[in-house]
Amino acid sequence: MSVANAADPTDPIVTRVANSVLGADRRMDGGRQPIVLLEHLESGLSLENAAERITLLAAKVRRLANAEAMKYTALDITALTAGLDQEHEAVVILAHHLLRLAARARELGVPTRQLRDWINNIGGEIGERITC
Repeated sequence: MSVANAADPTDPIVTRVANSVLGADRRMDGGRQPIVLLEHLESGLSLENAAERITLLAAKVRRLANAEAMKYTALDITALTAGLDQEHEAVVILAHHLLRLAARARELGVPTRQLRDWINNIGGEIGERITC
């Protein structure tokens, strides 16, 4: 992760590392590095890489949201848009950053219909709360 965190946020290495390391576990207890990586994904978002980065996080949220362990995860709608404080559940952290990327993509001019296509099919309670 340190290579990606040290790279320019627009560098494709950031997306490749995020794909490899984020969401592998149900909990994100790895300190600040995963958050810095997610922030890098957001700060380096462009029209050219928005589809890849947003669909990547959407797939990770989808997988975690549909996992059996989700029934033990307490969801708070504010966690999707407000600060994460001491949150450790990967699905909540990834969904939070997915929504931040979606908001940034809208600022860049990505149409809402396109965002819905990229984010669609996230099941469960968390999927019901995610809207573009």
